[in-house]
Amino acid sequence: MLMYLLKNAWLNLLRRPAFSTSVILSMGLTLALLLNASGLFYYVMWQPLPYPAADQLYKIDQQQLDQSGRPNVTAYGYASLMQLYQLAPADSVFNTVALAHYDDEILASHPDTPKLATTYVTAEFLPLLGASTQLGQLPAATNHVELAPPTAVLSAASWHSLFGADPEIVGKTLVIRGQSFVVSAVLASNFIEPELWQAGRQTAVWLSWQHNPVPADIRKRFGDRTNPRIAIGQLKSSLTPALATQQLTALMDQHWQQNTADIDFYQGWHVRMQLQPLRDVLFSQSTLTAWLMLACAGGLLLIASANLANLLLSRAAERQKELAISAAVGATPSQLRLLIFSEIMLLLQLSAVTGWGLSLFGLECFRTFIPDALPLSGYQHASVTSWFCAAALMTLIALALTLLCCRFVNFRQLQGQLASGSKGGSRPISRRTRQLLVFSQVSVSVSAALMLLNLSFLSSALNTMQDRQVFTTNQLHSLEVRLNSPQPLAPEQYSALLQELQQRLEQLPQVLAVSRAISPQLSSTNTWSLIDEKTGQTALPQAQIIDEHFFQVTKQPLLSGQDFTTEQIKSTEQVLIINDVLANQLYSGSAAVGQRLSFDLSAGASTSFAIIGVVQGLKKPGETIVPPRVYRPMHTGSSFILALKPNQQLAKHQLAALLQQISPLLLIYRLEAFDQQRSVLLQKQQLIAFAAILLIVLSVLLTAVGLYGVINYHIQLRSAEIGVRLALGATRGRILRLFLSDHGSPATLGLLAGLSLILTVHSALHPQVQQFMSQHLWSLLLLTISFLVAMSLLAVVLPLYRCTKHSAGHLIHHSHQGH
Repeated sequence: MLMYLLKNAWLNLLRRPAFSTSVILSMGLTLALLLNASGLFYYVMWQPLPYPAADQLYKIDQQQLDQSGRPNVTAYGYASLMQLYQLAPADSVFNTVALAHYDDEILASHPDTPKLATTYVTAEFLPLLGASTQLGQLPAATNHVELAPPTAVLSAASWHSLFGADPEIVGKTLVIRGQSFVVSAVLASNFIEPELWQAGRQTAVWLSWQHNPVPADIRKRFGDRTNPRIAIGQLKSSLTPALATQQLTALMDQHWQQNTADIDFYQGWHVRMQLQPLRDVLFSQSTLTAWLMLACAGGLLLIASANLANLLLSRAAERQKELAISAAVGATPSQLRLLIFSEIMLLLQLSAVTGWGLSLFGLECFRTFIPDALPLSGYQHASVTSWFCAAALMTLIALALTLLCCRFVNFRQLQGQLASGSKGGSRPISRRTRQLLVFSQVSVSVSAALMLLNLSFLSSALNTMQDRQVFTTNQLHSLEVRLNSPQPLAPEQYSALLQELQQRLEQLPQVLAVSRAISPQLSSTNTWSLIDEKTGQTALPQAQIIDEHFFQVTKQPLLSGQDFTTEQIKSTEQVLIINDVLANQLYSGSAAVGQRLSFDLSAGASTSFAIIGVVQGLKKPGETIVPPRVYRPMHTGSSFILALKPNQQLAKHQLAALLQQISPLLLIYRLEAFDQQRSVLLQKQQLIAFAAILLIVLSVLLTAVGLYGVINYHIQLRSAEIGVRLALGATRGRILRLFLSDHGSPATLGLLAGLSLILTVHSALHPQVQQFMSQHLWSLLLLTISFLVAMSLLAVVLPLYRCTKHSAGHLIHHSHQGH
């Protein structure tokens, strides 16, 4: 019986290839989106972390609070971090504490001198995360971390890509910064690195902690503004996070106070420790994204299901004669229900197979296009389980649609219908049911909500991508060099090398100008704590060290005062230039030039700086607001900004040759066009725009098809009525107003319901989207309403126009024939 039903269903579907293909593709596509979204949701919200005792793993942060008790910065001084490492386990707060310092290094011993993502870690770090090896052994922990030998552990990916999976790699030497590191192990390929520092960053080489590039003088600091170092720990099971935080704060604050007692700047300051569960660190920024993707995918599936319901009701009406014949030869109502169910079930299971296959493609798109936007290193949702979930979901939908279709089939009347000579005409559907179906297309399918939501995301992303209040990128390149030496050169010698490099760069025929500074698009959010000497007001602006050419090269207009001079750069005179945002924050639009800012009012002139200029504030690409910034003149660091002449390019090999002429110790660490940096910074916005466009197009197409299908079918059902009205003198305009009245009320209610839903939950959206929606709410509402109203009008006008082209007699005659 089952095989007969499936064979019969298959033959029926083959007779209607357009119907079958459209259903399979629409349901399969929306199911694929739902599988990907639900897989991501499960991964972010519930999937157990692949680490031993993951619930006990915490990231340990240190917050510095100023004299007033206000949080000033969250950062470790190097010495304070080392105290945490040494004291926290001994104080019975953690079973284990491990440290990591994130950096990018040049592998000088490799022929291609590639730049690699490297992480300097204490010996406890990888075992704490359950890492195993496929070659060699992980470095053993030691009581004296400063005595640990220079060792390297390769990731499985870098072992294959850089060393061709050399089975003899253990024991070989890697040269980084002139220091030799002996390869002790290769990690197993199944190790999943937690993306604690930056989404998408995967470490290529793990190096021993003590050999990180932090200079000796900084290693003595207890206070710091920002750094690429973190601490993680396994909390003792006997402690709650709140109690552990309290104990750890008391412990660390005591030692911090003792070691900063002789530093005037930190008088009255204290520190507070914070524990973040590892899951929160990894996924706190992704939770809203996961919810939104799941909601959008669910909404699209509702639209597709409602469309299918309308098509199947039409199909049930068409099959009245077929079902009547089956009833006449003895089929029971249960067998007729199975006949209907088998066709729907086969159709949806084919959709499940299609959706599961498309979800595999979606998985690759996720991993390829959004690794820097979401922490997806362990994301592997496509599995046999997801296939079973897809099949189960389609089975439930098939059962629901079968019940819906059977509701409109009167099995008791089928035999009488055949005996009476009926042609099997379709059974009319009540006005209330017609309105309910239209309402489901506009409200239950959440088409209005999806459109308003995604228009907000799209507009916000495009607004950010097209923002003109950002740093210029045209013909600008960032160059950074590193020393291939384990020990720093004498300051005078290193300064002379960099000065010669700047002069040689300025002499290149492609180069228009050179600034000794890091790209403003790469500069970290390093903040300074500055106090206005007159008012005592504290500010926390982002800070950057620059030279006298920086503002000309970056085309940052000077609004008042003067630029830095070459003499001020050479003498490191205590002067500052601030942007207009900081000037307005501190001086409310009054003249900022001539005012003084200090790091420590009690330290006198040694920490006092005069403001000599105000420049226009600019954003990094992707930033939503212009942050307060301060600039200080000084020649430090090995970063350069190169402004090239129009239509000129600068090859990496040319610069590498130039560096070798100056000194064989100099290597190119970074050479990037500002346009390339801008593209990376806007990657998340580009992803949001693409996803929003995709969801808008899909929701509009599915909703348009659904509305057109149900209204077209209703017009066919009422063709005799339309014919009669035309025969009695009704105009086509009057008939149009009649149908608009029938469908207008439920459509309007559905539209308002969808829009109200988004306006109710918009406070949970990303702040940037909230702000944009608030500023442009009426425009977004008008666009959404106009588009959906126009789509609804077309869904009524087009089929009605086709119907009313025929004469009244033609419509009445064909309706009585069971059309």
